Amino acid sequence: MMKNLTLSIETMTWNRESHGLFDYEKTALKVINTYKTKIPTKVIQTADGCEFTNDISYQSDNVLLDISTSEKEFIIESPSQEKFWLIVKNMTSEDFDGYKLSEGDYMRVGRVVLRVKEIHTKFSNISAKENGAIEKFSFGNICRFCLNDNYSDTNLLIAPCRCTGSMKWIHYKCLQTWLKSKIRIKQGRSVACYSWKQLHCEICQEVYPLTFKVGGKIHELIDIPRPSEPYIILQDLRGQRVLYCKIYIISMSKGHAIRIGRGHENDIKINDISVSRCHSVLRFYGNSVYLQDYNSKFGTLVKAQDKLVIEKNTSVAVQLNRRVMQFTTREPFNILDMCIGCCKRKGKVTPSILNVDEKPSF
Repeated sequence: MMKNLTLSIETMTWNRESHGLFDYEKTALKVINTYKTKIPTKVIQTADGCEFTNDISYQSDNVLLDISTSEKEFIIESPSQEKFWLIVKNMTSEDFDGYKLSEGDYMRVGRVVLRVKEIHTKFSNISAKENGAIEKFSFGNICRFCLNDNYSDTNLLIAPCRCTGSMKWIHYKCLQTWLKSKIRIKQGRSVACYSWKQLHCEICQEVYPLTFKVGGKIHELIDIPRPSEPYIILQDLRGQRVLYCKIYIISMSKGHAIRIGRGHENDIKINDISVSRCHSVLRFYGNSVYLQDYNSKFGTLVKAQDKLVIEKNTSVAVQLNRRVMQFTTREPFNILDMCIGCCKRKGKVTPSILNVDEKPSF
């Protein structure tokens, strides 16, 4: 029954406002607030900490989180547009330590946000040959690069910008070849980095779309080869503000960890002061890619969904700007369950988010 389930809340507020970061090392410079509840609750931010209220009619811009209840769980939501982030530090699961990544996830190292653009966890045979491409003729529309009017299902004539007349049409592969000269490629041991400035037409200045859809099929203008072994593609979102794009193609089949950090020895090097020298680690295990924190100063985070559901006997830690909150549910004390648990203990216990564990081995 829900009335027997208690939610313990521990909040920690860093006393410094710095790009929404939280320092996981300097525990002495934090304000800690705790609260226990069995009913709907609101978490309210104050100048130097957090407060709690069970008045569900309370309305204010200072409300950080709304906590509601259902039959067997607590539901946590953020009323503001800013979403909270799951803290990867000390995350555990039945299969492997860390957070299991999925396509579309947003992960944050320090203040740098990376989007999981694509994950492929199986080996595949990639062939460069294109069979069955029937050549056709447009009878009037010609490519402004090669001046031919022939095209096929794999080499379409497209109009990617606002140019008109004889400048309107371009072969898909002609445009790909031209754009390839604008891309900077850096190849590492297991990571290939592709970076480019915003790509636009040199005549009308229209920005080229990175993808377009023809006949229900999505085509990519940037020709980035995929490995035949399991891989993950990450997109660095910092460049969106400066019209710049950077993508990492990461091969995960060689068994070693992919290190992310500021140091030169990392597989993915990120030049940002909020990123630790070795910040986080990607590992491939059981046809899944896991993200682990490497005891970084400002933490490794994954953007949470709109709602966070906390079931019984679980512990979840989230970060919202410079505040960290840990939610733990416990059932009432039962001497019989305690005796059985001592004799037959299963699973792992999630420690406090401020505990410092040993760094994962490579």
